[in-house]
Amino acid sequence: MTAHEAEAGTGSSSDRRFVFADFEVDLQRGSLARGGEEIALRPKSFAVLLYLLEHAGQLVSREELLDAVWPGVVVTDDSIAQCLIELRRALGDDERTMIRTVPRRGLILEVPVQVEGAAAPPEPQTKSATARHGWKLAAGIAAMAVLALWWAAGRRPAEAPLAAPEPANPSIAVLRFTDLSPAGDHAWLADGLSEEIMHRLAQSPSLRVIARVSSFAVEGLAAAELAEKLDVSHVLEGSLRRQGDAIRVTAQLIDTGTETHLWSRVYDRGLDNIIDLQEEIALAVADSLHASLVAPVEEVDIDPDAYARFLEARYFYLRRADGDLERAQARLEEAVTISPGFARAWAYLSLIARVQRSEALYLGRPPGEIESLHERQRQAMEQALRYGQGLPLVHISATNYYYSIGETQRAAEQFEIARSLDPDHYRVLNLLGNIALHSGRLDESLCLTRRIVTRDPLNRAFRAFLVQHLIWAGRLEEAQAELDRILELAPSATGRHAELNLTVPLLQLLRGEFEEAATSIEAVAESPERDQRERLLALIQHALGLQAESDATLARLIAETNPPWNAVYAAEVHAWRGEGSAALEWLSRIDPGEIRPLSKYFITAYYSPFLAKLEGTPEWDDYRSGLLQIMRGDGEVDPDASDDDSSGFAWPGDSASACG
Repeated sequence: MTAHEAEAGTGSSSDRRFVFADFEVDLQRGSLARGGEEIALRPKSFAVLLYLLEHAGQLVSREELLDAVWPGVVVTDDSIAQCLIELRRALGDDERTMIRTVPRRGLILEVPVQVEGAAAPPEPQTKSATARHGWKLAAGIAAMAVLALWWAAGRRPAEAPLAAPEPANPSIAVLRFTDLSPAGDHAWLADGLSEEIMHRLAQSPSLRVIARVSSFAVEGLAAAELAEKLDVSHVLEGSLRRQGDAIRVTAQLIDTGTETHLWSRVYDRGLDNIIDLQEEIALAVADSLHASLVAPVEEVDIDPDAYARFLEARYFYLRRADGDLERAQARLEEAVTISPGFARAWAYLSLIARVQRSEALYLGRPPGEIESLHERQRQAMEQALRYGQGLPLVHISATNYYYSIGETQRAAEQFEIARSLDPDHYRVLNLLGNIALHSGRLDESLCLTRRIVTRDPLNRAFRAFLVQHLIWAGRLEEAQAELDRILELAPSATGRHAELNLTVPLLQLLRGEFEEAATSIEAVAESPERDQRERLLALIQHALGLQAESDATLARLIAETNPPWNAVYAAEVHAWRGEGSAALEWLSRIDPGEIRPLSKYFITAYYSPFLAKLEGTPEWDDYRSGLLQIMRGDGEVDPDASDDDSSGFAWPGDSASACG
């Protein structure tokens, strides 16, 4: 009986029981128990446990586990990770001694297992059994290895050292370097050094490099934990200390599989040598991992002072505290005054002007202010293009600008240049995903979003976008696993991701777990996303048969929510309640010219699982076709989805994403 059969409730050995440690798994009941008390597990987690029990003491690869528990379904390693989190919590396996992770190889259930009931398969050897019965073979192999080394040593020159084994599919996370400066005020320089090394390594075609958000989110974890969370073979960590114009950088390259330092080096340099130092460290890492780096793209006459200002500006741009955009702008303007040919500084100035213009549009600022920001965006973009033809970021900033003025052909040309320079750049992948999403190609957008998450597995923003994709696609179990992962990383989501707290009852509602959804929504009574909470509450109340309460909540929602969103939410509630005519009547009230932001509305309506109840009616099919036509020509590029609200981008005709 396979784990998949157990989950489906089929198989001929359902009366078997597995007994291990203080636990018992009863296949007939499909339960895990301890001391007679059942422990709740999700079906997939139970199936993973069962498969490990059937192969106790054996190394089970992740590929094998995916094939057994998710046959015919494309999921990522994160699905396994979610199950492991739940299992270890249920088993009290905080030290990970029961279910042991073998980095980059798989998992081993390291406990004796007794099978009771139906005829059991031969008991697999546990680690201790292997130690008892395999020592003679191990000794023989060791002896032959010694003889082989002795023979080989006599046949090669004495000065030739043994070559280090080349790692298979090497991958690396560059952790945030620690600021050890006396005043502790050089985090911007430590972060900048880490990011620049990361950027250089990412230009290797043979090396997978974890993106910034995830690499910077795992401070303080041991190498084995890093290997599991980020799925990397190596980690680069270090520190920086500045005194005057002198800096001392310590860097260590760690093999996460063996938890050993491959090397540790100290670099004493002047601040004016920071660019060369970054290149030196990146080359040392690449050489150790047998990876090649493409030649760096040269920028014209970058003065060390200008470069330091650029690093500080980027630190502010990514941090986004109050006033940080203005601080970043000031540092960048200083940088291009010192080094007018600094293309990346110009590109960031263009991006900042775009963000500020978007905010001004949203807040209804005077037209003169908006036009001034647009002109500043154009000037910075043109300077970036003048000096940085080989930089993807430069062409993304140009894509932004040209699309914003309606020159879609020039926007498409600039994007294709960015894509040709770095097809795996997260900004390129994010843009391709938005193009696919706005063209109605949800599966393609989902695939591209997964690729981004693979490079940036701990980035909550991209994972939230992935959850939304999976809900739209009706893949609710996968959406739940991704949501669990996000909530594990940030249990009390706040700010722009507070709506994730409402995703729990949303998924329960869509799965038909109405009572559970009602309980969950009470737990987020103070959600800042009040309109979305009220909409969801009206849907849940109807599902529970509380029609009067649903009517009252809907009336309150319409009264308290500004158009056109009150119309969208009202249409969703009516569609969910089977009131198709009322839903279509609300949709007919919406004037796209009044909607801000446009992209969010179109995407919400087009992919809504509640409006999908109208599918098959001529009015809805016509309305949705019209939405698609508008979506294909709407939106602006957002190169930093982890920092701003994700907006769409598309131009007429298809643009193949090469998602694979």
